[in-house]
Amino acid sequence: MQDIIALNLQRAVQLSVDLAAHLIADTEVQPPTTMAENFVLLKDLSIITSALVVTEPPK
Repeated sequence: MQDIIALNLQRAVQLSVDLAAHLIADTEVQPPTTMAENFVLLKDLSIITSALVVTEPPK
């Protein structure tokens, strides 16, 4: 069961990154260099709110 949850979480993250990259590709913005940067760019483009972007890992 735990493997299924991990696999589905991994798929959800990858789909989110793919969608973000697709949205960014339709703009004039420089492509992101990391997966996390996709979401920072979406915030900068006002596509998502800053509440959805974590720029530092939890302590």
